[in-house]
Amino acid sequence: MCTMAEYPATEHAGEIDALIPAAMRNGQTAKVKDDLQWSDLLKTEHNGRVRAGLTDGSILSVGSNSELRVVQHDGSSQQTSLEMNFGKVRSQVTKITKPGGKFEMKTPNAVIGVIGTDFYVGFESNRTTVICYQGQVSVTPIGRVQVAQNSGQANPTSNAILVGAGQMVVITTEIPPAGFHTSDTPKLFNTLDNTSAENLKSLRRRKSEIYNSSFFALNHEFKNECFAFAG
Repeated sequence: MCTMAEYPATEHAGEIDALIPAAMRNGQTAKVKDDLQWSDLLKTEHNGRVRAGLTDGSILSVGSNSELRVVQHDGSSQQTSLEMNFGKVRSQVTKITKPGGKFEMKTPNAVIGVIGTDFYVGFESNRTTVICYQGQVSVTPIGRVQVAQNSGQANPTSNAILVGAGQMVVITTEIPPAGFHTSDTPKLFNTLDNTSAENLKSLRRRKSEIYNSSFFALNHEFKNECFAFAG
């Protein structure tokens, strides 16, 4: 994460268009129609929610117990950089059409890059969870981390994971003192390459059920709390 001295100069990035108290902007009580500037820090408490519209038409819906910094957003050049220290946010992103344009969100252990899509990012207990609703996102783990769950596709030319619509990935830095071992991975996933043909189909189906269960549970939890805006 950046230090305060590394954040760009203040410029207009958008506007808060809905909220449920308690929600703060730069340590002050946030209000509907408040301007959103570069480097602004949005923070919500247990009962707080914030929805902000960026100048390019993208929408950020910040859930409860969350902290999101708008490091940079230039709608004309489509340069967006966000940092989430903890919590959850759904981003409905206007498609990137400008050469060199980017929409990027960072958590303490992952970088999420977007072309134009609808996706969710959550970070708590050293775990980054990314769910893609539409389009595709690129998730790049940072540092010494473990991919705990992944229904996306590894990029053969980089460290990134491509996550498409209906897919999710979970990155964690919860590393055991002795490091990761093969036995740390659930047997279900370790045995996929070492099982009989008779059981292979059943194991793969069970793996799919685990991913689907996690996806729908997180999706339901976030939609329930993040879109119940008053007014």
